[in-house]
Amino acid sequence: MNAATRPTPPAPAPADWQRLLSGVARSFALSVKVLPTHLRAPVTLGYLLARASDTLADSMPAGTQGMGEADLRVQALAELRRCIAQVPQGRIALELDLPKVTQCLPGVLSAQERLLLQRLPEVLQAMGQLSPSDQQLIGKVCETIASGQELDLLRFGAGAAQVQGLSDQTELDDYTWRVAGCVGQFWTDLAESHLSDWRSQPLSNMQHAAKRYGMGLQRLNLWRDSAADLAQGRCYWPADRLAQHGLEAATLAQAVAQRDMAVLARMGPCVNQGLSEIRRDLSWGLAYSLAVRPWRLRMASALPALIGLRTVQAMESAGIDALLQSVRVPRSWVRGLMLKLMLGGLTIAGLSALGRSVGALRVSDWARPSGPADGTMSP
Repeated sequence: MNAATRPTPPAPAPADWQRLLSGVARSFALSVKVLPTHLRAPVTLGYLLARASDTLADSMPAGTQGMGEADLRVQALAELRRCIAQVPQGRIALELDLPKVTQCLPGVLSAQERLLLQRLPEVLQAMGQLSPSDQQLIGKVCETIASGQELDLLRFGAGAAQVQGLSDQTELDDYTWRVAGCVGQFWTDLAESHLSDWRSQPLSNMQHAAKRYGMGLQRLNLWRDSAADLAQGRCYWPADRLAQHGLEAATLAQAVAQRDMAVLARMGPCVNQGLSEIRRDLSWGLAYSLAVRPWRLRMASALPALIGLRTVQAMESAGIDALLQSVRVPRSWVRGLMLKLMLGGLTIAGLSALGRSVGALRVSDWARPSGPADGTMSP
Protein backbone atom coordinates (compact mmCIF):
# COMPACT_ATOMS: atom_id res chain seq x y z
CA MET A 1 0.00 0.00 0.00
CA ASN A 2 1.48 3.38 -0.93
CA ALA A 3 1.17 6.58 1.03
CA ALA A 4 -1.56 7.99 -1.23
CA THR A 5 -3.93 5.13 -0.48
CA ARG A 6 -3.33 4.79 3.24
CA PRO A 7 -6.30 5.48 5.53
CA THR A 8 -6.47 8.72 7.48
CA PRO A 9 -4.60 8.09 10.72
CA PRO A 10 -6.55 8.16 13.97
CA ALA A 11 -6.10 10.94 16.47
CA PRO A 12 -3.33 10.38 19.01
CA ALA A 13 -4.32 8.68 22.25
CA PRO A 14 -5.45 11.23 24.86
CA ALA A 15 -2.98 12.14 27.57
CA ASP A 16 -5.03 10.34 30.20
CA TRP A 17 -4.69 7.08 28.26
CA GLN A 18 -0.95 7.59 28.34
CA ARG A 19 -1.09 8.07 32.11
CA LEU A 20 -3.22 4.97 32.46
CA LEU A 21 -0.72 3.02 30.36
CA SER A 22 2.21 4.30 32.45
CA GLY A 23 0.46 3.09 35.60
CA VAL A 24 0.26 -0.53 34.41
CA ALA A 25 3.31 -0.75 32.13
CA ARG A 26 6.05 1.75 32.91
CA SER A 27 8.69 0.44 30.49
CA PHE A 28 6.27 -0.16 27.62
CA ALA A 29 4.79 3.32 28.04
CA LEU A 30 8.24 4.76 27.30
CA SER A 31 8.17 3.07 23.90
CA VAL A 32 4.66 4.26 23.10
CA LYS A 33 5.54 7.89 23.89
CA VAL A 34 8.13 7.97 21.12
CA LEU A 35 6.12 6.06 18.50
CA PRO A 36 5.10 7.84 15.29
CA THR A 37 1.80 9.62 15.91
CA HIS A 38 -0.14 7.31 13.55
CA LEU A 39 0.64 4.29 15.72
CA ARG A 40 0.13 5.60 19.25
CA ALA A 41 -3.64 5.19 19.53
CA PRO A 42 -3.94 1.60 18.21
CA VAL A 43 -0.86 0.43 20.14
CA THR A 44 -2.05 2.09 23.36
CA LEU A 45 -5.59 0.73 23.10
CA GLY A 46 -4.41 -2.73 22.07
CA TYR A 47 -2.07 -2.91 25.05
CA LEU A 48 -4.68 -1.63 27.52
CA LEU A 49 -7.17 -4.27 26.38
CA ALA A 50 -4.54 -7.00 26.56
CA ARG A 51 -3.52 -5.84 30.03
CA ALA A 52 -7.15 -5.77 31.15
CA SER A 53 -7.49 -9.33 29.92
CA ASP A 54 -4.38 -10.31 31.85
CA THR A 55 -5.70 -8.60 34.98
CA LEU A 56 -8.97 -10.51 34.75
CA ALA A 57 -7.08 -13.76 34.30
CA ASP A 58 -4.86 -13.11 37.32
CA SER A 59 -7.12 -11.31 39.76
CA MET A 60 -10.76 -12.42 39.46
CA PRO A 61 -12.08 -13.33 42.90
CA ALA A 62 -13.78 -16.57 43.77
CA GLY A 63 -17.53 -16.11 43.47
CA THR A 64 -20.71 -18.13 43.56
CA GLN A 65 -20.76 -21.39 45.42
CA GLY A 66 -20.03 -24.39 43.23
CA MET A 67 -17.98 -22.42 40.73
CA GLY A 68 -14.22 -22.38 41.01
CA GLU A 69 -12.05 -19.30 40.75
CA ALA A 70 -10.52 -20.49 37.49
CA ASP A 71 -14.01 -21.01 36.02
CA LEU A 72 -14.96 -17.43 36.85
CA ARG A 73 -11.78 -16.13 35.28
CA VAL A 74 -12.40 -18.12 32.10
CA GLN A 75 -15.93 -16.69 31.95
CA ALA A 76 -14.64 -13.15 32.44
CA LEU A 77 -12.05 -13.61 29.70
CA ALA A 78 -14.67 -15.06 27.35
CA GLU A 79 -16.93 -12.04 27.95
CA LEU A 80 -14.14 -9.58 27.21
CA ARG A 81 -13.14 -11.52 24.09
CA ARG A 82 -16.76 -11.48 22.90
CA CYS A 83 -17.04 -7.75 23.41
CA ILE A 84 -13.75 -6.94 21.65
CA ALA A 85 -14.77 -9.10 18.68
CA GLN A 86 -18.03 -7.18 18.32
CA VAL A 87 -16.51 -3.69 18.38
CA PRO A 88 -15.98 -3.64 14.56
CA GLN A 89 -19.74 -4.27 14.18
CA GLY A 90 -20.48 -1.25 16.36
CA ARG A 91 -21.80 -3.32 19.27
CA ILE A 92 -20.20 -2.44 22.59
CA ALA A 93 -21.86 -3.95 25.63
CA LEU A 94 -19.49 -5.27 28.27
CA GLU A 95 -21.48 -7.52 30.58
CA LEU A 96 -19.02 -7.73 33.45
CA ASP A 97 -19.76 -6.75 37.03
CA LEU A 98 -16.84 -4.32 37.10
CA PRO A 99 -17.61 -2.91 40.59
CA LYS A 100 -17.49 -6.44 41.99
CA VAL A 101 -14.20 -7.20 40.24
CA THR A 102 -12.53 -3.96 41.26
CA GLN A 103 -13.72 -3.92 44.86
CA CYS A 104 -12.75 -7.50 45.70
CA LEU A 105 -9.29 -8.54 46.79
CA PRO A 106 -7.82 -5.01 47.10
CA GLY A 107 -4.51 -6.61 48.02
CA VAL A 108 -4.36 -8.33 44.63
CA LEU A 109 -5.54 -5.57 42.33
CA SER A 110 -3.38 -2.46 42.34
CA ALA A 111 -5.04 0.95 42.19
CA GLN A 112 -4.00 1.30 38.55
CA GLU A 113 -5.38 -2.13 37.66
CA ARG A 114 -8.70 -1.26 39.29
CA LEU A 115 -8.78 2.00 37.34
CA LEU A 116 -8.07 0.16 34.09
CA LEU A 117 -10.95 -2.25 34.65
CA GLN A 118 -13.27 0.60 35.60
CA ARG A 119 -12.44 2.38 32.36
CA LEU A 120 -12.77 -0.66 30.10
CA PRO A 121 -16.02 0.59 28.50
CA GLU A 122 -14.26 3.83 27.55
CA VAL A 123 -11.31 1.93 26.07
CA LEU A 124 -13.70 -0.21 24.00
CA GLN A 125 -15.54 2.89 22.81
CA ALA A 126 -12.22 4.42 21.77
CA MET A 127 -11.30 1.24 19.87
CA GLY A 128 -14.54 1.67 17.94
CA GLN A 129 -13.35 5.08 16.73
CA LEU A 130 -10.24 3.67 15.06
CA SER A 131 -10.04 2.70 11.40
CA PRO A 132 -11.58 -0.68 10.45
CA SER A 133 -8.14 -2.14 9.74
CA ASP A 134 -6.82 -1.08 13.15
CA GLN A 135 -9.88 -2.55 14.85
CA GLN A 136 -9.32 -5.85 13.05
CA LEU A 137 -5.65 -5.96 14.06
CA ILE A 138 -6.46 -5.18 17.70
CA GLY A 139 -9.21 -7.79 17.71
CA LYS A 140 -6.88 -10.41 16.26
CA VAL A 141 -4.04 -9.84 18.72
CA CYS A 142 -6.37 -9.63 21.73
CA GLU A 143 -8.03 -12.90 20.72
CA THR A 144 -4.66 -14.64 20.46
CA ILE A 145 -3.45 -13.25 23.80
CA ALA A 146 -6.68 -14.20 25.57
CA SER A 147 -6.47 -17.73 24.17
CA GLY A 148 -3.05 -18.07 25.82
CA GLN A 149 -4.35 -16.69 29.10
CA GLU A 150 -7.31 -19.05 29.04
CA LEU A 151 -5.00 -21.97 28.26
CA ASP A 152 -2.91 -20.92 31.25
CA LEU A 153 -5.96 -20.94 33.52
CA LEU A 154 -7.09 -24.34 32.31
CA ARG A 155 -3.58 -25.74 32.68
CA PHE A 156 -2.85 -24.41 36.16
CA GLY A 157 -6.31 -23.84 37.59
CA ALA A 158 -6.56 -22.05 40.93
CA GLY A 159 -5.54 -23.31 44.31
CA ALA A 160 -4.10 -26.56 42.95
CA ALA A 161 -2.94 -29.05 45.57
CA GLN A 162 0.50 -29.26 43.98
CA VAL A 163 2.68 -27.27 41.62
CA GLN A 164 1.74 -27.65 37.97
CA GLY A 165 4.23 -27.28 35.12
CA LEU A 166 4.75 -27.27 31.38
CA SER A 167 5.81 -30.56 29.89
CA ASP A 168 8.30 -29.44 27.24
CA GLN A 169 9.69 -26.63 25.10
CA THR A 170 6.85 -26.96 22.60
CA GLU A 171 4.32 -25.98 25.26
CA LEU A 172 6.49 -23.07 26.36
CA ASP A 173 6.87 -21.84 22.77
CA ASP A 174 3.14 -22.12 22.16
CA TYR A 175 2.32 -20.14 25.29
CA THR A 176 4.90 -17.40 24.70
CA TRP A 177 3.76 -17.05 21.08
CA ARG A 178 0.14 -16.61 22.14
CA VAL A 179 0.71 -14.03 24.86
CA ALA A 180 3.69 -12.11 23.41
CA GLY A 181 5.02 -13.33 20.07
CA CYS A 182 1.76 -12.31 18.41
CA VAL A 183 2.29 -8.77 19.76
CA GLY A 184 5.42 -8.45 17.64
CA GLN A 185 3.38 -9.39 14.58
CA PHE A 186 0.66 -6.89 15.60
CA TRP A 187 3.27 -4.13 15.90
CA THR A 188 4.68 -5.04 12.47
CA ASP A 189 1.28 -5.21 10.78
CA LEU A 190 0.35 -1.80 12.17
CA ALA A 191 3.56 -0.26 10.85
CA GLU A 192 2.98 -1.85 7.45
CA SER A 193 -0.55 -0.44 7.40
CA HIS A 194 0.31 3.11 8.46
CA LEU A 195 3.84 3.84 7.29
CA SER A 196 5.59 3.98 3.92
CA ASP A 197 9.18 2.87 3.36
CA TRP A 198 9.58 2.01 7.02
CA ARG A 199 11.74 -1.13 6.77
CA SER A 200 14.92 -2.25 5.05
CA GLN A 201 14.08 -5.97 5.21
CA PRO A 202 11.31 -8.02 3.55
CA LEU A 203 8.10 -8.17 5.56
CA SER A 204 8.51 -11.91 6.20
CA ASN A 205 11.89 -11.26 7.82
CA MET A 206 10.47 -8.51 9.98
CA GLN A 207 7.61 -10.76 11.11
CA HIS A 208 10.07 -13.53 12.00
CA ALA A 209 12.24 -11.18 14.06
CA ALA A 210 9.20 -9.62 15.75
CA LYS A 211 7.86 -13.04 16.71
CA ARG A 212 11.13 -14.12 18.33
CA TYR A 213 11.43 -10.72 20.00
CA GLY A 214 8.03 -10.95 21.67
CA MET A 215 8.58 -14.54 22.77
CA GLY A 216 11.95 -13.61 24.26
CA LEU A 217 10.47 -10.74 26.25
CA GLN A 218 7.80 -13.05 27.66
CA ARG A 219 10.32 -15.73 28.65
CA LEU A 220 12.37 -13.05 30.37
CA ASN A 221 9.28 -12.06 32.39
CA LEU A 222 8.64 -15.70 33.28
CA TRP A 223 12.20 -16.44 34.39
CA ARG A 224 12.47 -13.14 36.29
CA ASP A 225 9.22 -13.84 38.16
CA SER A 226 9.88 -17.55 38.79
CA ALA A 227 9.68 -17.25 42.58
CA ALA A 228 6.26 -15.58 42.54
CA ASP A 229 4.87 -18.05 39.98
CA LEU A 230 6.16 -21.07 41.88
CA ALA A 231 4.60 -19.75 45.08
CA GLN A 232 1.26 -19.70 43.24
CA GLY A 233 1.67 -23.25 41.94
CA ARG A 234 2.84 -22.41 38.42
CA CYS A 235 6.11 -23.61 36.92
CA TYR A 236 7.07 -22.42 33.45
CA TRP A 237 10.39 -24.25 33.39
CA PRO A 238 9.67 -27.23 31.05
CA ALA A 239 9.57 -30.57 32.88
CA ASP A 240 11.88 -32.27 30.40
CA ARG A 241 14.59 -29.67 31.07
CA LEU A 242 14.19 -29.94 34.82
CA ALA A 243 14.44 -33.72 34.56
CA GLN A 244 17.85 -33.38 32.93
CA HIS A 245 19.07 -32.00 36.25
CA GLY A 246 17.16 -34.40 38.48
CA LEU A 247 14.46 -31.89 39.31
CA GLU A 248 10.72 -31.50 38.93
CA ALA A 249 8.31 -28.59 39.44
CA ALA A 250 7.37 -29.47 43.02
CA THR A 251 11.02 -29.94 44.04
CA LEU A 252 11.99 -26.61 42.53
CA ALA A 253 9.09 -24.80 44.22
CA GLN A 254 10.04 -26.26 47.60
CA ALA A 255 13.70 -25.33 47.13
CA VAL A 256 12.78 -21.73 46.26
CA ALA A 257 10.39 -21.45 49.20
CA GLN A 258 12.98 -22.86 51.61
CA ARG A 259 15.95 -21.15 49.92
CA ASP A 260 17.64 -24.52 49.59
CA MET A 261 20.78 -23.45 47.74
CA ALA A 262 22.08 -27.01 47.41
CA VAL A 263 19.05 -27.98 45.31
CA LEU A 264 18.93 -24.66 43.48
CA ALA A 265 22.57 -25.04 42.45
CA ARG A 266 21.45 -27.90 40.20
CA MET A 267 19.35 -25.34 38.30
CA GLY A 268 22.47 -23.43 37.23
CA PRO A 269 22.86 -25.00 33.76
CA CYS A 270 19.13 -24.74 33.12
CA VAL A 271 19.06 -21.05 34.06
CA ASN A 272 22.12 -20.33 31.93
CA GLN A 273 20.57 -22.06 28.94
CA GLY A 274 17.32 -20.15 29.39
CA LEU A 275 19.05 -16.78 29.63
CA SER A 276 21.17 -17.60 26.59
CA GLU A 277 18.02 -18.30 24.57
CA ILE A 278 16.44 -15.06 25.77
CA ARG A 279 19.56 -13.14 24.72
CA ARG A 280 19.28 -14.71 21.27
CA ASP A 281 15.66 -13.67 20.86
CA LEU A 282 16.15 -10.15 22.22
CA SER A 283 19.02 -9.80 19.76
CA TRP A 284 16.47 -10.48 17.02
CA GLY A 285 14.54 -7.58 18.53
CA LEU A 286 17.54 -5.30 18.23
CA ALA A 287 18.04 -6.44 14.63
CA TYR A 288 14.40 -5.54 14.01
CA SER A 289 15.04 -2.05 15.37
CA LEU A 290 18.09 -1.60 13.15
CA ALA A 291 15.95 -2.50 10.12
CA VAL A 292 13.33 0.23 10.66
CA ARG A 293 13.84 3.74 9.30
CA PRO A 294 11.74 6.32 11.19
CA TRP A 295 13.77 7.31 14.22
CA ARG A 296 10.71 7.23 16.45
CA LEU A 297 9.85 3.67 15.49
CA ARG A 298 13.48 2.64 15.84
CA MET A 299 13.68 4.05 19.34
CA ALA A 300 10.34 2.58 20.40
CA SER A 301 11.24 -0.89 19.18
CA ALA A 302 14.82 -0.78 20.53
CA LEU A 303 13.98 0.21 24.11
CA PRO A 304 12.45 -3.12 25.28
CA ALA A 305 15.32 -5.06 23.67
CA LEU A 306 18.03 -2.99 25.32
CA ILE A 307 16.30 -2.98 28.72
CA GLY A 308 15.67 -6.71 28.40
CA LEU A 309 19.27 -7.47 27.48
CA ARG A 310 20.49 -5.41 30.43
CA THR A 311 18.10 -7.41 32.64
CA VAL A 312 19.60 -10.65 31.31
CA GLN A 313 23.05 -9.36 32.31
CA ALA A 314 21.77 -8.55 35.80
CA MET A 315 20.20 -12.00 36.15
CA GLU A 316 23.43 -13.65 35.02
CA SER A 317 25.32 -11.66 37.65
CA ALA A 318 22.80 -12.69 40.31
CA GLY A 319 23.25 -16.37 39.40
CA ILE A 320 20.99 -18.75 41.31
CA ASP A 321 19.79 -15.83 43.44
CA ALA A 322 17.80 -14.74 40.38
CA LEU A 323 15.44 -17.61 41.19
CA LEU A 324 14.71 -16.08 44.58
CA GLN A 325 14.05 -12.48 43.61
CA SER A 326 12.67 -10.42 40.73
CA VAL A 327 15.69 -8.74 39.12
CA ARG A 328 14.94 -5.35 37.57
CA VAL A 329 16.95 -2.64 35.88
CA PRO A 330 17.22 0.62 37.90
CA ARG A 331 15.25 3.59 36.60
CA SER A 332 18.44 5.63 36.58
CA TRP A 333 19.94 3.22 34.02
CA VAL A 334 16.83 3.51 31.83
CA ARG A 335 16.98 7.32 31.97
CA GLY A 336 20.64 7.16 30.98
CA LEU A 337 19.77 4.86 28.09
CA MET A 338 17.11 7.27 26.84
CA LEU A 339 19.64 10.10 26.89
CA LYS A 340 22.22 8.04 24.97
CA LEU A 341 19.65 7.14 22.35
CA MET A 342 18.67 10.77 21.87
CA LEU A 343 22.32 11.89 21.67
CA GLY A 344 23.32 9.83 18.66
CA GLY A 345 22.45 6.33 19.77
CA LEU A 346 19.81 5.82 17.10
CA THR A 347 22.21 5.61 14.17
CA ILE A 348 23.06 2.13 12.93
CA ALA A 349 26.53 2.41 14.48
CA GLY A 350 25.28 3.98 17.71
CA LEU A 351 22.49 1.47 18.30
CA SER A 352 24.76 -1.44 17.43
CA ALA A 353 27.29 -0.21 19.99
CA LEU A 354 24.60 0.11 22.65
CA GLY A 355 23.51 -3.41 21.83
CA ARG A 356 27.01 -4.77 22.24
CA SER A 357 27.32 -3.02 25.60
CA VAL A 358 24.39 -5.11 26.93
CA GLY A 359 25.54 -8.36 25.35
CA ALA A 360 23.48 -8.43 22.14
CA LEU A 361 24.37 -11.03 19.54
CA ARG A 362 24.78 -10.11 15.88
CA VAL A 363 22.11 -11.49 13.56
CA SER A 364 24.17 -12.62 10.58
CA ASP A 365 21.46 -14.22 8.46
CA TRP A 366 18.15 -12.45 7.86
CA ALA A 367 17.19 -14.70 4.98
CA ARG A 368 15.66 -17.61 6.92
CA PRO A 369 12.32 -16.47 8.37
CA SER A 370 10.81 -19.92 7.88
CA GLY A 371 13.86 -21.84 9.05
CA PRO A 372 15.15 -22.58 12.55
CA ALA A 373 13.79 -20.22 15.18
CA ASP A 374 17.20 -18.95 16.20
CA GLY A 375 18.54 -18.17 12.72
CA THR A 376 22.32 -17.82 12.55
CA MET A 377 23.96 -15.66 15.19
CA SER A 378 27.44 -14.86 16.36
CA PRO A 379 28.90 -12.69 19.14
